[in-house]
Amino acid sequence: MAEPAIELSSSSSQDGTATEPTMSSAGLVIDKDARAVSIHGRSVTLTPQEFSLLVYFVEHTGRLLTRPQLVHEVWGRHYGGGPRTVDIHVSRLRRKLGASLPLDTLRSIGYRFGSRAEPASNRALESVE
Repeated sequence: MAEPAIELSSSSSQDGTATEPTMSSAGLVIDKDARAVSIHGRSVTLTPQEFSLLVYFVEHTGRLLTRPQLVHEVWGRHYGGGPRTVDIHVSRLRRKLGASLPLDTLRSIGYRFGSRAEPASNRALESVE
């Protein structure tokens, strides 16, 4: 069985209480507490909606997620726009995160996060660091 695309690790605040996990894989690091994303140490600016969509993908690694399901869960049930907004946000995530985003499109259905093998370019970058 393949390794999950994103590894979750909890961190603790100064007072010892657990904080939101930090997720990392193939150079992609997501800090939910700080709402920050970086690739190989380089900060990436995401809109609040892009960040929420990325976190939802990560939290549901390996599962098929339909566009209507993503709209309902990420934008909320009262969102008045159509499901194609998901495609627009995914396009922006792909442009900003590039090969670090292991996201497959299932044509006419939706998306599956974490199902792709780690790109060779990411392994090469990590071995240099």
